[in-house]
Amino acid sequence: MANPKLPNQPSEEELNSFLSKVDQLDDVLKGLNSQDDDEKIRYTAKADELIEKFENEKKQKENEKLKDTDDPDLPETKFGFSKTIINKDAYKNDPPTGTASSMQGPDFPQGTDAVDQKAFMAAMEADAKERYERKKAAEKVAAVWKEKGNAAFRQGNYQEALDLYDKAISEVRDSSVLYTNRAQAKIKLGKFEEALSDCDWALRAWPNCLKAYVHQGHAQMGLHQWEKARESYKAVLSLDATKGGVVKDYLAEVDRREQAMEEEQKAARLFEDGNEAAHGIVDLLTRVNKADQVPIYYAGGFRVIANLLVDINSQTLFRTNEGLKLPTAHAVLHRCLTSSTASLSREEKDLLSAALDMLTAACKNNETNQQQLLAQSDFSQRLLCLLETKVKVQGRHLRSSCLSLLYEISLTEAGRVALVENVDLVRLIRALFPLMKSSSSYNTTAVAVLNNIALEKKSKTALRDKIESILPAFEDLLKSNETSAKIVGVASSTATNLAADVRIRSKMASRSGLWQSLTQRLTSFNDAGLTESLSNVLGLSVNLSTGVEDTILQCLDTSLTSALNSILVKSHETESRMEPESSNTSGNISDQDGQQEVQLREREITVRALVVLSNILTVNSASVDFISEGGRAAKILEFTKCKECLIYKPALKCLTALTKSCHDVRVLVMDNKGLSTLLNQLTNQDETIVGNAALCLSHLTQDSELDSADKSSKQTLGARVCARLAKTNIVQRLLTLARDGRNSTLQGNCAILLGKLAQGDSRHLERLRELNGIQILHDCMKHVNY
Repeated sequence: MANPKLPNQPSEEELNSFLSKVDQLDDVLKGLNSQDDDEKIRYTAKADELIEKFENEKKQKENEKLKDTDDPDLPETKFGFSKTIINKDAYKNDPPTGTASSMQGPDFPQGTDAVDQKAFMAAMEADAKERYERKKAAEKVAAVWKEKGNAAFRQGNYQEALDLYDKAISEVRDSSVLYTNRAQAKIKLGKFEEALSDCDWALRAWPNCLKAYVHQGHAQMGLHQWEKARESYKAVLSLDATKGGVVKDYLAEVDRREQAMEEEQKAARLFEDGNEAAHGIVDLLTRVNKADQVPIYYAGGFRVIANLLVDINSQTLFRTNEGLKLPTAHAVLHRCLTSSTASLSREEKDLLSAALDMLTAACKNNETNQQQLLAQSDFSQRLLCLLETKVKVQGRHLRSSCLSLLYEISLTEAGRVALVENVDLVRLIRALFPLMKSSSSYNTTAVAVLNNIALEKKSKTALRDKIESILPAFEDLLKSNETSAKIVGVASSTATNLAADVRIRSKMASRSGLWQSLTQRLTSFNDAGLTESLSNVLGLSVNLSTGVEDTILQCLDTSLTSALNSILVKSHETESRMEPESSNTSGNISDQDGQQEVQLREREITVRALVVLSNILTVNSASVDFISEGGRAAKILEFTKCKECLIYKPALKCLTALTKSCHDVRVLVMDNKGLSTLLNQLTNQDETIVGNAALCLSHLTQDSELDSADKSSKQTLGARVCARLAKTNIVQRLLTLARDGRNSTLQGNCAILLGKLAQGDSRHLERLRELNGIQILHDCMKHVNY
């Protein structure tokens, strides 16, 4: 006979509920131990939800229990039911509950409760372990399917990727990553409704999943649900404020697509209403698609169409009537594009030029057309082939047409993005560099295309790991005598934009050949007075010398330092000559404007040369020795007395590096009123300037060589400096800076100077004690690098 159910034994339903909770908690614990920060965030939120859910269930059961025990006939009061009196004697003859004797009887053998509890716990642990192992095995299988799906997606096999993601989800149904991956594949296949469903499931698994909102917006764009798409993208920003740039691009794409759809509807209405121009474009497109015609027939048709593409309506009709697909759909044009240029006849090359001119007209100020044209299969590859092929006279017209199309596309932000995403940038840039050296008219177009591409931030990402393959061509461009100064200047600006990326900058700066080429150009441009190109090359030098490893700048020889010194000398002489003329206001306005432009350019050259020199002198001892000799440091001291912060800030950095190791420069500063200049800079609002001024003064105070001005007194230069400074309020100023400064380097430099002053002259020590500065000095010593 089977034992009846024990009073404390759970029902089958309760047991399943309990095991389900165990499984959920086990899943949460694994998620909280994940190495992925996103997973930890998701499972933390899930843990909070489970705790709240379990608490609510517990309260609900307690309420139900109260309802079962309460007497429904009792009147309800303001505070609940009226008091119930329990008969304490009702169970006085019963054994105490929970004892072994209370469970004994004909059907309850002694010890059953303890045995069943142990068995229950053992069964529960075994079941939890089995579930955990099953889940881990399923996750491993799903991970394999996911990686295969990712590989297929990267290769453009979207249907295969979708099938593989399906298999992964069949193993694990609570992974937001799998659902967003599958949604992305469905979007590529145009299955927008199904993609939205996957995004919904991903958000159920993890409500803060950014990718789910992104793909949801993509799918809604595909369904022309513009406002919903905007809401989805804005949800990304509400979850992560750092994604502002990405969200801005997404919202701009929504605007573009919505505008393109409205334009297509308007163009369609024009055609339906019998607009002559609209019908003319559609009719011409039909004619040029006529088969088995000679090349000159098609070339003529393309040129007529190009003349008609004068506004957004005509460009839209060209797009909606398959005009952008001509490079792949038109048999003769496609054959010419895919053939070797050398094998084409003169008429066929003319056909290609006409076709490219037509596409240029279609893409002018039209981002949608630019995007769709470059998305055409193999079209960008054919453009690169045209640029790379060596051609003669007839081919130059073809190359010029090709460059004009690329230039037109590169003028817009969406066009630049399309170029980065669809064109092999390394091949394109390497093809453009030789064209810049050419004396033909399209060398300026080639450099303009390169410069525009460099403006796109995505181009830096695309080139980070490939920049080494481009730099030799750039160095060759700088060295070549065939390259004009103007082209070198623009190309240098392009390289400056690319060098804004830390990794690209480091790779460029580590090339000694590039520094040699830059040095040669700096010298030649300075000698020839080519200020615009000189300023551009200096701009590149500023970027390459800023924020790079010290070892790179330590390896530079003094030829660059010499070139920079020559530039500073000439710039100073030019400004000195122009100062008297600047006070003359009797000249005409155009002359004054021209003079002001020249002055601004000269100041820009001075600032950039000083910045590069300051970066080098900080770490390069050979350059310090070079500038310290021959009176060159005097020019640096003069620049520190300039009223313009952009000039005296880098000049002070140079002077600090020079005074660190050279006694003659320290004497120069002392004998040429440099001490007062440095004292004045201690009141500057820029803490970097103040820190360098304090450090420079420290170098002066610690000079232990005999003062050349008065050797008979056997007083060191440092002692004379300290004595001179004793007549100022420098101690009070330094204590204020050491106490209130926000920059730890500044505080450390002020502490060092205070220490040197106190050692060099007892009056500074007494003043320090009067101001209770010993404790401040002691506190600031932690900022000093010994």
